[in-house]
Amino acid sequence: MALTHVQDAQSFLSRLASSNQVAIIGFFNESSADSRNALPEFERFCAEHPDQPTFLVDIAATQGLHTRFGVANTVPTVLYVKGERVLKEVIGAQTASFYGRAFLNGSSGLHQATQVAGRS
Repeated sequence: MALTHVQDAQSFLSRLASSNQVAIIGFFNESSADSRNALPEFERFCAEHPDQPTFLVDIAATQGLHTRFGVANTVPTVLYVKGERVLKEVIGAQTASFYGRAFLNGSSGLHQATQVAGRS
C-alpha cells in the first residue's frame, strides 16, 4: 500500500472507520518550511513499509481534519491510529528510522494519546 494523499476528509474518515487496521497519518502543511523539510523523511518511512497503511494530510487543504484528531497547527505531527482513536503521536520533524522504531517497534519517547478530540 502506497502513501495515500488525503483529498477528501469525509471519504478518509469513512475509510478509517470501516477499517480494523492501524494506520499512520502524517499531518503537514505545504506552506510551512518545517513541514516541507520534514516530509521527505516521512515519505521515506512510508516507502520502507509498503504494507503499513499510511496517509498524508495537508492541513491547509483539508479544512479542519487535523483538529478532528486533536492536532493543533503544530506540524509536522504524525499519528498512529485505529479508526479515529489515536494510539501514539510524534510531534516535530523526525527521521524515517525514528518513525519505524516509534510506531512499529515500540513506543520510546512518544506521547501516548487517548481518544480523538470530541469523541468518547
